[in-house]
Amino acid sequence: MKHLLANLTLVFSILAITGACTKDHSKPNPPANPTRTIRYTLYTTKDFTDDDDTITFTLRITSHTSPFFDSVLKPMRISEIPDKPHSLAFDRVVPAALGNDTALVGFVYEIQHVGVGGQLDTCAPGQALKHVELNFQ
Repeated sequence: MKHLLANLTLVFSILAITGACTKDHSKPNPPANPTRTIRYTLYTTKDFTDDDDTITFTLRITSHTSPFFDSVLKPMRISEIPDKPHSLAFDRVVPAALGNDTALVGFVYEIQHVGVGGQLDTCAPGQALKHVELNFQ
């Protein structure tokens, strides 16, 4: 019995020493870039009831160091652009590739057989939410 007690004491001592000497060599996770969201809102306050030209809107996010991100909306007739109470709203997360760059965000639109226009603004690195509103005129 004495022999068994001595062996158990030895085993527990070894386990305690090895457990105390074990180091955690894992690297801590680097802090993630905070998420930036762009909220796009599209509407018009003008009466385009009789305008059947086709328009295509693009939601744009870009920077001077990263390629741009575009999200193209389905082409529509200008007469189909909703009024403010029925505005179209979209949320897009700024791609991680932009990191801590200032992002250039906004709308670009093309009216078939007429031309291209848009409205762009900036989104600073620490800005969690940027609202880009286009009242199409």
